[in-house]
Amino acid sequence: MKTLSFFNAKGGVGKSLHTVLFASYLRYYLGANVAVVDLENPHPRIAEERQTEERLLQDPKSCLGRYMAKHLPTKSPYDIFNLSGLAPKYTREYLSDLQNRAWKFVSERDYDYAVFDFPAMFMEFSPAFALIGSGLIDLTAIPVDVASATRKEGILTAELIRKNEQKVVIFWNNVSSEDIKRPGYLDSGETLFHKYGFEFMPERIKTFQKAKRDSDDMLFVKSTVCWPERYVEMACPELPKLYANLQRKLDSF
Repeated sequence: MKTLSFFNAKGGVGKSLHTVLFASYLRYYLGANVAVVDLENPHPRIAEERQTEERLLQDPKSCLGRYMAKHLPTKSPYDIFNLSGLAPKYTREYLSDLQNRAWKFVSERDYDYAVFDFPAMFMEFSPAFALIGSGLIDLTAIPVDVASATRKEGILTAELIRKNEQKVVIFWNNVSSEDIKRPGYLDSGETLFHKYGFEFMPERIKTFQKAKRDSDDMLFVKSTVCWPERYVEMACPELPKLYANLQRKLDSF
């Protein structure tokens, strides 16, 4: 089994979004056996999204319901582990219990991949620090955008992960079409990361419609129960390329 986390200590950069999308790509496009470990607590967002989608599937008027009626699923939904009922304390005992529960969940089943989603904290007694630092995560992919604060936090996060002798890559996320077109603009940002010796993925993931299902003209790309390939390609053709490269990296370890 290979394990990956999308993580940045700066919140709002797309870590949970890519957790859902990458797991869906692995499960529904490639047919792999996948688990998502949702360690957001007390509100596990991915687990809650699955519950919402299960309700939408019963509504034939919803975009998801209409899509799934036309594209009958061939793979059962991937498993999601969450910490419902375990009050967050961020003590040594809590993190030990969390680590044991999460690892027991993924190791007792025959998964090909496990994708971990953490709260945006990377300090002592935080879930990400405990599990990434313990060596349980094979690869951490850090999404960054053009904001200087996000890039700075990305470097600090990557340095801490590397100090723990864990593998890390960085990629552009949530960039605009104008950012991509500006000559040398994103290249200068990548030069900074290369200066620190970090690997930067070549794909540049632009802003796209995430999960709006209220009308047919909205691009529908994010779901825990399917991988709508045509819409993904329309919204962001670089996305499957990024995930294919990340999967190859995981499989090479």
